Amino acid sequence: GRVAQTGEPMLLEDISKDQRTARPDLITLEGLKGFVSIPLKAKKKVIGVMNVASHVAGRFGADDVSLLNSIGDYLGTAIEQAKLYEQLARAGERYRELLRHALIAQEEERKRIARELHDETSQALTSLTLSLQAIIGMAEAKGIGDAEFMERLKTMHKYSVHAGNEVVMLMKELRPTLLDELGMPAAIHRYAKDTLQAQGINVSTEFRGTNRRFQPEAEVTLFRIAQGAIGNILEHSGAKNVSITLECDANECVLLIEDDGRGFNVSKLTRVDPSGRGAGFFTMKE
Repeated sequence: GRVAQTGEPMLLEDISKDQRTARPDLITLEGLKGFVSIPLKAKKKVIGVMNVASHVAGRFGADDVSLLNSIGDYLGTAIEQAKLYEQLARAGERYRELLRHALIAQEEERKRIARELHDETSQALTSLTLSLQAIIGMAEAKGIGDAEFMERLKTMHKYSVHAGNEVVMLMKELRPTLLDELGMPAAIHRYAKDTLQAQGINVSTEFRGTNRRFQPEAEVTLFRIAQGAIGNILEHSGAKNVSITLECDANECVLLIEDDGRGFNVSKLTRVDPSGRGAGFFTMKE
């Protein structure tokens, strides 16, 4: 206790004769004589004590104390760093767990919105489209309305069809049914083909390794990464060719997406700027 309180080393020629010892029975049992107690310090704060004993009385001298003191300083720093690393690891684990819960909550919200779009918005647009189509048919059959009126009806019908298609695409973005039905590789393949080829970009996809289903959150996360990368390619790269490789074994999956478009220096992208530039990159990184 005294060494921990004072922060100073203690040297005893024969600890068995010292009345201050807390466990004289243990000292007698082990036959301990010469004794040195060294404080372990980190940033000038005592974080522990190192005791060294010998069966020979007077075994330790001033030089031994000096050497052990130096060792104690190194040990104290090492212990403190180990504690910091452990705290950092725990903080990282908590962060990953919070991120996992956030991703799950995000996907649940996506599914909820997709259901509402399907059950309400999409149904309403379908009804509107069919109604407009019926009105146009009736008007044409009975010769009702002038050319301008009919043109406006047809324009409204075209807009409703377009809006319905946009809602369907949005539902696919929010919750790709292929991910549930066929799994991650097929979903990534289909999304890449449908999205990139529609813009005149050549796409090649390859899947290697274990052909099995993974945890739902893992599949969703990889799909969202692919989705984000494909979005960046469309928006920023000007690429003509894209290659997507997904390689999985029993423990991990590696997704590689390459294109021949304009690149950027990742090391210079340290934050999301006010215009939103960098948001996609950091979202994928998270």
